[in-house]
Amino acid sequence: MWPGIRPTQNALDRLERVADTLVAAGAKVVAVDIEVDCDRFDDGRSAILAEFAPSLNEYLRTRPSAPANLAAVLAANRADPRELALFGQDLMELAAAVTENQRAVARVRRARATAWANQVLDDALSDVDCLLAPTGPPAWPIDHELGDPFVRTTSTIPALAGRPNISVPVGLDGDLPVGVSVFGPVETATVLSVAAGVAACWPRSLPRFLSGQLTAAS
Repeated sequence: MWPGIRPTQNALDRLERVADTLVAAGAKVVAVDIEVDCDRFDDGRSAILAEFAPSLNEYLRTRPSAPANLAAVLAANRADPRELALFGQDLMELAAAVTENQRAVARVRRARATAWANQVLDDALSDVDCLLAPTGPPAWPIDHELGDPFVRTTSTIPALAGRPNISVPVGLDGDLPVGVSVFGPVETATVLSVAAGVAACWPRSLPRFLSGQLTAAS
């Protein structure tokens, strides 16, 4: 098990309960340390921005009634007062501004991030079959003034490596679901098998609507 990057005490307590439950079910659980390289995370973000416009433009070409490209999407959003009333389109603006030279550099950065992430996972899997980590914190309220808070998740490394990552519900934090992510191996079947075993250790927690809070928020 990997606790993630600077996890909160709640996340650590939850992970310990998950480990205890899995051990009681017959699994062998050991602690795993993964050293994070923030420069490789930056490489990945650079690649996402560089690849967004070409990928979106290629998709839009298959949708005759859709805007022609990213530039048209941005223009349509600016022209519609409802689209940007609550949130901006900062990331799409950044993606649209990427030059071809920057895109070429980003391809190198993408390859570097992918190689690093695959090596990190291979090293972590040297003595274990699969990795488990907290998926992330419980969902947060939507804030139209401040936007989304910065939260720490554990999905970046498997995403950079292009490997499967499955989040399994492991109960509730108050009324909100929380999960444990299962990842590491290249083979999806292996990850699915381990995820199914983890899921079998917990009864299904049915979410419910908080109608009073929804009414107050609206």
